[in-house]
This record gives sequence, C-alpha cells and structure tokens, in this order.
Amino acid sequence: MFLLARQLGFSGDSTTGTVVVPSIERTLLSEAEGQLKERGLRYNVQRENSATLAADTVIKQTPVAGAKVAEGSLVTLTVATGSTKPTVPNLVGMTTDQAKSVLFSYGLSMLIQERKDDSVDPGTIVSQEPRAESEVESGATVTVSVAVSSGEKTVPKVDKLSIDEARAALTKEGFLIVVQSEPSNDVEKGLVIRTEPTGGTSVAKGSSVVIISSGGKVVAVPSVIGKDQASATAALEGAGLTVNAKERIELDPAKIGKVVSQTPPEGADADLGTTVFIRVGIPDTATTTKVVAASNATDVTVTESSAPLQTVPTVAPATTTPVVPAPLPVPAAGAPTSTGAAVVVVASSSSA
Repeated sequence: MFLLARQLGFSGDSTTGTVVVPSIERTLLSEAEGQLKERGLRYNVQRENSATLAADTVIKQTPVAGAKVAEGSLVTLTVATGSTKPTVPNLVGMTTDQAKSVLFSYGLSMLIQERKDDSVDPGTIVSQEPRAESEVESGATVTVSVAVSSGEKTVPKVDKLSIDEARAALTKEGFLIVVQSEPSNDVEKGLVIRTEPTGGTSVAKGSSVVIISSGGKVVAVPSVIGKDQASATAALEGAGLTVNAKERIELDPAKIGKVVSQTPPEGADADLGTTVFIRVGIPDTATTTKVVAASNATDVTVTESSAPLQTVPTVAPATTTPVVPAPLPVPAAGAPTSTGAAVVVVASSSSA
C-alpha cells in the first residue's frame, strides 16, 4: 500500500497537510484533472498552440512535478490547443508591459492606440483587436486600446438616491453641486429625479452638476368658487390641501355665504399640503335710518357702524304775543298833507 501511494504521488508529510505535485506533463487534460483532484489540489488551464502535441495535452505544469505544496494549492496547466495557429490571449485589464510579455510568449506583436477613458487607471488596456480566443497567424499583430486621461470626468448616475448620497458621490469626483427641487408623482420626496448633465455624461473636471430632487406629489387645485365654506373646505382638504378662509363684504345677495375667490386658482398644480386662500361673501352690516325733526327739517342719516341710534327731540314752535302797531295820527280836515302820505281812516265797529 505504501508503495502504491508513492507511485500515485501521495507521499508527503501528513502531519503538516502537504502533498507532492504529480507529474502530469504529456498527459491528457482529463487525466491530469483527475490526479490533481485526488490530491486535493486546485488547477487552472491556459491554452497554447503546439505543433507536436495533440489537442488537450498538458504541455507544462507549474509547480513542477515532485514539488511539495499545501493541500488546496493551485497548479497551472498549459494545455495544447491542437492547432499550429496561435490563439490571442485576453489582454483587457493588463498594462502594456504585461500584455507585451504575454504576446511575446505567443509569438505575437502589439500595436498600441490611446483612448480617452477616465473609468480605469491610465495605461490600462480597455479593448483589443482581434478579440481574445481568436486564432491568428504566427507573428500577427494585436492592436490594443490603452486608457489615457481625457481631462474630463464622467458624471456618476445618482438617480433615486437621497440628496446626501448623490452629493457625496458627485463631490468625490470633484464636481460642484447645485441642488434644485421640482414636484414629482413618480419619485419619492427627497430622492434624486435626475442630474444635469445626466449620469454617464463626460464633462470637464470641476464642472457644476445640478441635482434635481423630488419635492413630492402635486395635485390640481379644485374649483370651489360658488360653494359654501363647509363644502369648499371639504373639497380642498380632500385633495390634500389646507384652507385659509377670510370674509369679504358682498352687495350681491347671491354671493352671501359663498366662496367668491380662491388662490391658487382652479387647475393650478400645488404641492400636497399647500394652503389655499378662499374668500367668503358676507352682507354689509351698515344700515341707513331717517329721522324727521320737523316738516322743514333735513333728513339725518345715522350709520350704525359709527354711532348708536339717537332720538332727536322735536321742538315746538314758540308762542309770541302779536305786536299791534300804534295808531297813526289823523290830520284835521282841510289840513295839508305831504305828497305820498298815507291817510288812515278808522271806522267804528260799534253802532251809533
């Protein structure tokens, strides 16, 4: 049994949990996988063209056969593709130096192009042509696009985040922040509806970004003109609005007790909880009273709002003794009179 274990490569120190890496070069990949699994080792596979080995044959291994490693260690297998044409490796995410080294081992060359891209570190390969796993002729050139700083920054997407979260994300990228609010029936109050410029847009570093946040739901103000105060209040509060009612003197009896004006007007959009000011018609409390002092007296108007009603006494006409003029002297008969003088004849009323 011990001899069989040594032949299978199980020899090692069981007390320390180490195993010996088996020799799997020139074996088929399926056989190599089985041996590694039996020893509790992990593995990964890299493909390489080989003109001498059949497809899926292990060309080389790392660590080498006989090495003592801890259980669970990783063994890298280089496996033949079965083609004499090299397969382009995946270079995206590598630096140009790393990519150049890898391509050299595949017998390929590299052409570098620059692309403005601030989403990755400068010098990182962001794309390649031909794409990974493509078969090319030996010595072919692989064109890679390498990220360079554009002097611009991409606006982060912060839609539906809270204002504080959006502010933190944008400030981290060096943007200046302006916050505005607008009503929204779709986005919860206090969350970001959108940004201007929109998320994903590339703009100059240090630019201002406007955060448009939701001010909450809006309602259309109902018309309450012509309703009584109770009905108007019920309609407005039912729409999620508050009411401030005042009185206004109206001369038209049809408007007494009715709403005669409202602000905001009918149909206007208003935030929930907005106060609507209404005016309710009331009669004029001033009245006019006529008091007759005498047949030749002037009408007196008393306004209740300015003074209480008073009684004006009627003054009776004064009684006076008639004045009888003294009798004029009668001239004697034949006496001369002055021109234009009046002659008064007094006749006796008694009989002789």
